[in-house]
Amino acid sequence: MARGAPGSPGPLWKQDTVQGMERGSRVWCRLGPDSWQLGALQQAAANAAECYVLLDPVQPGMPGSVTVTDASNLVPANPPLLDGISDLTQLSYLNEPAILFDLFLRYRQDAIYSLAGPVLIAVNPFKRVPLYSAETANLYKHAANSKQQEALPPHVFLVAGKAYKAMYQNRQSQSMVISGESGAGKTETTKIAMKYLASLAGGTGMEDQILQTNPLLEAFGNAKTLRNNNSSRFGKLINIFFDNSGRICGARIQTYLLEKSRVVHQLPGERSYHIFYQMCRGLSSAERAQFGIPEGERGAAAFAYLTKSGCISIPGTDDARDFQEVKNAMATVGIDASGQAQIWQLLSGILWLGNVEFDAGPDESVRVRPDQALNNAAALLQCNPADLAKVLSSKVINAGGETILTALKMDAALDTRDALAKAIYAALFGHLVSCINTALAEGKRQSQLSLSILDIYGFECFQENSFEQLCINYANERLQQQFNKHLFQLEQATYQAEGIDWTTVEFEDNQECVDLIEARPPKNVGVLSLLDEQCVFPKATDSTFCAKLRESLSKNRRFSWNTRIPKDEFMIEHYAGRVAYNCLKFLDKNRDSISPDLVGVMLGSQAPLLQLLAGELARVQERKGAQTVGSRFRDQLRDLLQRLDETELHFVRCIKPNEKQMPAQWDAGLVLHQLRCCGVQEVTRIARAGYPTRYLHADFAQRYSILLPSLTAGPAGRDLQVCQQLLQHFRVGPNMYQIGHTRIFFRAGVLGQLEDMWARVQRGVLLLQSWWRMLGCRRAFLRQRAAATHIQASWRGLAARRAYAELRTCHYAALILQTAWRGFRARRALLHAVSCAMCIQMAWRRAQVRRRVAGRRQRRAQAMAAHTAEEARFDNIKAHFGLDAGGILVALRSWQHLQQLQAEFGVDLPGIKAVLQAVQTGSAPPITTPIRQSSASPLRQGSLTPQQRPAMPNASLPRGLSRGIDSEPPSPAYSTQEGNWQANAIAGSPGQQTPGASSASRPAVLSASAHQQIAMWEEYAGKLEEQLRALVQDNQLLQGALQAVRTSLASGQPSSPASTEADDRIPASPAGPGTSGASDDYFNFSNSTPGDSQGGDARGDAASGREFAVRMKEEFDRKKALFEDDAAFIQEVREGRSQAVGMDPDQELRILKLRFTAFKRDFKARLAGTHSALKQIEKQEKKAEDRARRVTSSEVSTPRSARQSRASRDSDDGWPAADSRVSSETDAGGKKRNIGTKMLSKLTFKQKSPEIRS
Repeated sequence: MARGAPGSPGPLWKQDTVQGMERGSRVWCRLGPDSWQLGALQQAAANAAECYVLLDPVQPGMPGSVTVTDASNLVPANPPLLDGISDLTQLSYLNEPAILFDLFLRYRQDAIYSLAGPVLIAVNPFKRVPLYSAETANLYKHAANSKQQEALPPHVFLVAGKAYKAMYQNRQSQSMVISGESGAGKTETTKIAMKYLASLAGGTGMEDQILQTNPLLEAFGNAKTLRNNNSSRFGKLINIFFDNSGRICGARIQTYLLEKSRVVHQLPGERSYHIFYQMCRGLSSAERAQFGIPEGERGAAAFAYLTKSGCISIPGTDDARDFQEVKNAMATVGIDASGQAQIWQLLSGILWLGNVEFDAGPDESVRVRPDQALNNAAALLQCNPADLAKVLSSKVINAGGETILTALKMDAALDTRDALAKAIYAALFGHLVSCINTALAEGKRQSQLSLSILDIYGFECFQENSFEQLCINYANERLQQQFNKHLFQLEQATYQAEGIDWTTVEFEDNQECVDLIEARPPKNVGVLSLLDEQCVFPKATDSTFCAKLRESLSKNRRFSWNTRIPKDEFMIEHYAGRVAYNCLKFLDKNRDSISPDLVGVMLGSQAPLLQLLAGELARVQERKGAQTVGSRFRDQLRDLLQRLDETELHFVRCIKPNEKQMPAQWDAGLVLHQLRCCGVQEVTRIARAGYPTRYLHADFAQRYSILLPSLTAGPAGRDLQVCQQLLQHFRVGPNMYQIGHTRIFFRAGVLGQLEDMWARVQRGVLLLQSWWRMLGCRRAFLRQRAAATHIQASWRGLAARRAYAELRTCHYAALILQTAWRGFRARRALLHAVSCAMCIQMAWRRAQVRRRVAGRRQRRAQAMAAHTAEEARFDNIKAHFGLDAGGILVALRSWQHLQQLQAEFGVDLPGIKAVLQAVQTGSAPPITTPIRQSSASPLRQGSLTPQQRPAMPNASLPRGLSRGIDSEPPSPAYSTQEGNWQANAIAGSPGQQTPGASSASRPAVLSASAHQQIAMWEEYAGKLEEQLRALVQDNQLLQGALQAVRTSLASGQPSSPASTEADDRIPASPAGPGTSGASDDYFNFSNSTPGDSQGGDARGDAASGREFAVRMKEEFDRKKALFEDDAAFIQEVREGRSQAVGMDPDQELRILKLRFTAFKRDFKARLAGTHSALKQIEKQEKKAEDRARRVTSSEVSTPRSARQSRASRDSDDGWPAADSRVSSETDAGGKKRNIGTKMLSKLTFKQKSPEIRS
């Protein structure tokens, strides 16, 4: 039987204690000041001082440990049913570890929003979470009633949507108070709420301007601190106005307590306001030169105000990009480019003002160092450098109607410089807020409803806390008081609606701490009133102020100081904890006065914006008089609270999970401290003071009726009776619950013990049910397993047979596939081998062609060298013997002929002389032998007649040759006359014959042999000349190919291998008998036509025409082969079958196309010219045939005697009758000349009187 049954004493119900809990109950065990661990109670602690607790393992899989602790270190834990619940007030036990554990579970699941009654708790995830998409926003927009809203998970959208709908339903303005520690995400939460409201009530364009104020205010009002990279250093209240149709029609921004000291001083690792660093990174080169900002990384590092803390950049932040967003935001709120330039100028002046330095004088006075910093600051502020230096180093005092100029000491001069910088920046910040309000003021006058968003600094407690932290914590005390008051009113409304007596609910207030700070005489004195009092005394210091505080407030239990520390410090016990404040510079910061001299310098500036700011500053000082910063802030805070009291409040508390600003890291001590500071503990305290746990009658009866021994839940009308019986059965005291009209309200902890009892009964029932279900399932499982085994055996046999048949089919199919695959692979290998062989053959043939061309070039070069050497030797012979070419030829022929005669006839030199003498005397008969001559050539001019060759000077035989002849017996006489030589064969007269009869018959034979040898020499010389012409032609072709390569290299385009091979293929030179007159025409046949020859008969023209046509065909075939080879090679390179380093196939193909087009155009022109020339030759052939026909007919008609007489007449002249051919030849000068070559049919020697010279 469970404890609490009838007849038993029943449990003792206590809040947040383990009394009344049994063994196995979940509890929290305190391990340190802010450290708790979950465990299970091992021993009941009704009266025992010590308890045994089994702690849960730190890591899964590890065993737990048992610890012994005092009962005061244990608090009950909520049942697992409530783990991760979205509303903390629904927890059975509202203690610190329970709240902390619930937030941790939700944070681990990226559920960063939770509820604590009417308060939304937002934990900063330090990463992007998928909670702000358009689909999520639409989901919260369409939640029409409260039931649908309660079904949605907690979200800032839900709070903003409730405020917006309540504004129109109740026709009352709403306010959202967003607070939290620095780095908790207040600024981001504010921006998210504003974007959601813009999506709810947008459409007028005003929402875009409101959203654009965020980057502008963040740049000028946010800075990097040790706890947050984007910390708001001011408080702001954004009032968004709505028209009657629910659209945004205007807005107004009010700021509180800007931290001006951050402009001139930051802690190590912090930064000044973002705008300074953004400006140094984002200005253009021209703007940098205009405002005196150095280029690059030296921009921010060049100013003392930005480098004191040693931090000028934030990882992951692009200051240049943010600067462009600030400029766009300025343009959106109506600040044009000119106004922006004036703002950058003032900010640059503030930075250069921080670089102004002072030099100490002999009497501790200082003077401003006249360097670049002073000049740049004066130029940017557009004031006189001398005036600026004067107000920074001296002070004007008006005493007794006299004006006294007093030199400042170093500390006072530095404070004056910093005061000027802070005053300019604060005035500029106020001016920007005014510009924003002016741009957003449209339509707000016609609006009666507004929704305000308060983004204000959270509670702060640092190692060194000054006047700013006192004001911030004072504001948080007042807001916490407002928060408690609001929660108390909500609780009152709920209890009144349910008909519950709420007068027994007591709430603790923090009015005592508020009075300690803001109390004023005559009722009492507070910290701020004493501070104002000390500011009035001229000789008051921070130490006198601290002493006055200790004297006046020592009896207040929330005020204290550490007597062991000699510093001027005092401590205040705030609702969030104790904070120690250092009194250093409290008086100066509270006065916040600026010298009239500095205001005068600002008013005397030529900068319009600085004059405007100075005028506004002067008016503010005149209007407020001697009002201090503390008193002004107290008045602003009073107005703010009054404004909040007029609206319906909605609270958002932001939590920072760790100091490192890293995702997925949870610092339980830090979170617990923030829960205390932001008032979540106050929410739970108020809830604990009242009745936090609430259940509907039907839900309570349905859930816990199983705990009754004999009664079950009946119809709906009997739910209240079941609830009363349950309370009586478990003997819950009347002071532990209240029954309302629809709900039952429990004190904290009551429902937890009921839930624990219900959980034990539930576990027992579930155990019995599980065993019974297991028994039935086990029996069914055994039956099913037996049947399944039989079915499986049959099925496996069938499947095996089918698998075997399928395997055989697959085997045969595999054989077919393998056969086809092997054949395919063999064919592919064969084709690959054939392709490789073709590539190798092509490469080898190309190499052979290149080798043959190289060999041909080498042989031709050797032949040309030999020919050049032969010409050199020939010239040496001519120079040695003093003969020309004809004379040397005559001498050589004579000497060769004599040698041949000696070898052929066996006649020695005396015999030859005898023969010649016989010829000269006329004893030998004259013998005529026809001599054939080739075309006129320099090598053969010695055999020409004087009319056929150039005139040669008279010369005799060489002396050496004549000496060689004289050394032997006498020989026939040789004479040279007019450049011609004639061997006179004199037929011996009857009276002059030698005694030798045999030698008298030899002259005729010797003459015929000599003439035959001369003819053979001339033929050999003609062949040599033709080969020389061929070599000259090859040389010209090689020179042309070389020039093409040089042109290709000069143009930067590599020539294709195909074109190189085409250039290497030099055509063979034509040679052979009968082509002596076609050498130069062959060189130039590609640019000539068959009709270009002048003179000659028709047969020669026809032959040359046919020959030219054959050559044109050969040239066409050769060009065709070259173009085809080039195209094939380029195609191989494009397809990757050949490699050509540095070759562009597409470029080479275009070049080949241009070459082919040029060849085709030129060849067509030559074909046309050839066609017309061939027609002309055909006409000449016809004329030649007619002329020959006429000559034939005339010869036939001529008598035989006339022909014989004409022949004899020709013989008497010394020349035979012979046909002649006219050939066209080009001499060295390039002129055309006609050479008639006459073939001699016989040779006659005239009788002369020779002289044999010795």
